[in-house]
Amino acid sequence: MKPTLFSLFFCFLFGMLSAQSEDFITSVEKFQKDYTAHYQNPETSPYKTNTHLFKGHQFFPADENFKVEATFSPQKEEFTFATSTSRLAEYTKIGRLKFELNDRAYQLAIFYDDSFLESEEYADKAFVPFLDETNGESTYTNGRYCYVKLPKEEGEVVVLDFNQSTNPYCAYISGYSCAIPPEENTLNTKILAGVKNPK
Repeated sequence: MKPTLFSLFFCFLFGMLSAQSEDFITSVEKFQKDYTAHYQNPETSPYKTNTHLFKGHQFFPADENFKVEATFSPQKEEFTFATSTSRLAEYTKIGRLKFELNDRAYQLAIFYDDSFLESEEYADKAFVPFLDETNGESTYTNGRYCYVKLPKEEGEVVVLDFNQSTNPYCAYISGYSCAIPPEENTLNTKILAGVKNPK
C-alpha cells in the first residue's frame, strides 16, 4: 500500500519535531557538562584549589517548555542590588523581557554591567536573576541566574532558557558577594528547570 500525501507529511513533521528535540537535549547536556567543568577546574572554580569539595550539580530533567521566546521592552536606569554580604552591586537595568509560560504572561527585568565587556563569554549577554516558587525547596533560597543574548532594540525577541539557569557562587561557598534577585523578578510559578540545590 502506497503512503498517502498526509502520512508522508505527518512523518516529515514528526521527523522535524524529533530533530528539534534532539538539538534541544544536546544543548542542555552541553550546558550541564560545561557548567560542571567550570566548577571542577581550579582556574575557574569558586572552590579554587579546593575543587575536591565540589560534589557535583543536580539538575531538573531537560524540559523544552521552559525554553521561551521573550520580547524586549527597553527601560534604562541605574539599579542597586542587595547581595549576600553587606556590599551593594551596581548594575544598569536595561529593560524587561515579556514572555508566556504555561499560558500565563510574565516579565523579568534584565541587567547589564560594563564589567561584562572584559569577558569574551559575557560581553554580548544580559543578566536575568530570578526567584520562583521552588526557592528554599528544590532550588537555592536566594534565587538563580539566567543569561540571554543582549537585546538592543524594542520588540527584539531573545531566547530565555531556564534549563540553563545557574546558582550564584554563594550557594556553594561562603564569602562570595552574590546579587540577590529583586522582588520584581519573582515568578509566581515553579521553574522546574536548570540547576537544583547544591549537593
